[in-house]
Amino acid sequence: MHTVRDLLIRKPPKIVMIDPRCTTPQTLLKMGEHGVGALLVADNEGNLAEIVTEHDIWKGAVKFGDTLLKQPVSDLMTADLITCDITDSVVDALVMMNGGRIRHLPVIDGGEAVGMLSVRDMLAVCIEGMRSDDSILRIQLVDASWAGGPAGTETWLSA
Repeated sequence: MHTVRDLLIRKPPKIVMIDPRCTTPQTLLKMGEHGVGALLVADNEGNLAEIVTEHDIWKGAVKFGDTLLKQPVSDLMTADLITCDITDSVVDALVMMNGGRIRHLPVIDGGEAVGMLSVRDMLAVCIEGMRSDDSILRIQLVDASWAGGPAGTETWLSA
């Protein structure tokens, strides 16, 4: 797997947008209905403008206290939206998420939102890569031991 497109092919597309005038309870209900931790926020023309995440709502609870439930999404959403392109590498997307300290990364194709990557998606890719690397290493070590590899290989493999 090399590009964000390759990763998105493996997961069902789930673009959930919300109007910036929606309240916090409406936002939480929508997240719950769709089983997501982030919603894309549409502008007046229905285009991607911002993002609101569970973490944004948590920060809003600290900021607004008892009035949180009356706040519109526009008061909670992340101001500087970070996105990746569908042709970006998975590694580049992970670097963006890490550098931006974000858990959800909207994916853009031709100016339109086509998907959302989460930390969980990226963790699955990392685990898959590690398992693949581990399998390749084991095969190489077994091949080396059968071919009279470096001294001590057989001992290490049997330990």
